[in-house]
Amino acid sequence: MKFFAQVTAAAIFAMSLQAETFVVTPGGTWTEQSTSGCPCTSSINGNVPRSGNGSLEIVGPRSRFALGDITGFTTNLGLLSALTSFSYEFLTSNLGSAPANSFPIARLHLYDPINMYGSELVWENAETSNVVFSLNNWLTYDVFASSSLYRFVNFYAPSTPSGFGTGRTFSGPAITDAQTVQSIAAWSANTTSPLFRFGGLDQYGFSANTYIVGVSIGIGGGATNYLGYADNVTLGFNNLSDTFNFETPEPSTYALMALGLGLMAARLRKRR
Repeated sequence: MKFFAQVTAAAIFAMSLQAETFVVTPGGTWTEQSTSGCPCTSSINGNVPRSGNGSLEIVGPRSRFALGDITGFTTNLGLLSALTSFSYEFLTSNLGSAPANSFPIARLHLYDPINMYGSELVWENAETSNVVFSLNNWLTYDVFASSSLYRFVNFYAPSTPSGFGTGRTFSGPAITDAQTVQSIAAWSANTTSPLFRFGGLDQYGFSANTYIVGVSIGIGGGATNYLGYADNVTLGFNNLSDTFNFETPEPSTYALMALGLGLMAARLRKRR
């Protein structure tokens, strides 16, 4: 596990009283959490800079860069019901085998402590075509304002009611029914149990205690040789938002780091 346990919203957002921009560099609060065993990477570099000298590079398939512990669910960024903003900038450089209209995918990773299950709210342009596709152009999308997020239920605890279905959420009792897509606010308001179905099995709505364990930007399966970029991810609760700007350290920063490491090594040698 690359993430430390018990990260709180206060630690991540520094209890800001106004909107702030946080510079995220390699080794910072965002980490690669791509699927192991695949030709996929995600990293902050300067290959296609956006605001400043860097951006987040996504190489598919199943590449993912995340804030929070999206697999162990040990982090809590804030309540889903308190979320008031979520947006980002993105660019696709090469589609590879990814579906048409593919851009880096934005996900909210959620945990419901009452119904005891983890899930994702996903905005994926290849599924909705909300944004007109064009290669090598930076675009901005307001995910929070979108009405086109689908839900994927990742797992459920053994103590949850029997028959709780995993997978995507559909509108009726059969998998042939339409996949449910709606806004984040509408998903958050769905608290009825059971509310949705998947493959004939019940799926439950979100309790009022559902919280966001993480945010990720990446690409899905079937995206061999995909190459995309993202930057300036904005996330806000109770109308207070923060933007994460991916940057690479300036050469002078590396020089200072090297100097500091050299001085530290010299001191250690003297102590021996």
